[in-house]
Amino acid sequence: MSLIEEYGERRFQKGFEKGYEEGVKIGKKMIILSLLESGMSAEEILRFEVFTSDEILEAEKGQVASHLPE
Repeated sequence: MSLIEEYGERRFQKGFEKGYEEGVKIGKKMIILSLLESGMSAEEILRFEVFTSDEILEAEKGQVASHLPE
């Protein structure tokens, strides 16, 4: 593999990982928002032990929409 190909592969991998992480964040926020809209309280959602209190607070503030792709 040439140096250029290796460089391209590393950049692709880095971009893929970043995109995956962002996708997970957006998905979690969307789930939290759906749970809140269905009437669950933040305390009930925290019992799942999957979401942090910061993630829940951010979703409660309506910041989910700002992270969604256009």
